[in-house]
Amino acid sequence: MMTIQHPPQTQKTLAVLVQEARVAKNLTTPQLAEKARLPLSFVEQLEEGQVIFLSQYQRGLLARALGLEPLAIKQLEQWSHEAFSTWEVPELASQQPTTGHLLFSNGKSLPLREMQRHPEGFWPCPHCGAAVRCLTSLLEDHEGFLVLKSRVTCTACLFQCAVEEPQ
Repeated sequence: MMTIQHPPQTQKTLAVLVQEARVAKNLTTPQLAEKARLPLSFVEQLEEGQVIFLSQYQRGLLARALGLEPLAIKQLEQWSHEAFSTWEVPELASQQPTTGHLLFSNGKSLPLREMQRHPEGFWPCPHCGAAVRCLTSLLEDHEGFLVLKSRVTCTACLFQCAVEEPQ
């Protein structure tokens, strides 16, 4: 009697999910990047399996572009607190008021003034180099003084930084 051997099932990964959904939507990689409003290099790295964690923002953009639920994407991400237990977060070392740059402990910097004017300017994360976003708000502190608060968040890793400037 002849037995049929089936190839071993491959475990579904984030990369496989994205590739299958992209092909089902009849999109090329550049078309997906454009539709999801994500950098082409990021989508390519995602499909190659190099990206294992997405920010909530990226997950939402990708899910909308592929017609998936964000939870379906999140379940395949390989993120855990243990994976980042030895992660060296670049800390804010100083802020240069004259140039408006944020200087970090790893020697990298971000142009805060430019980021406040152009929040989606694809500024590089001081940790991983992916794009960061800057959200700036004019708030009132507990004494009634106006404070400009900027929050910088990476679109790929866990990096974030908040800066307050009196007005």
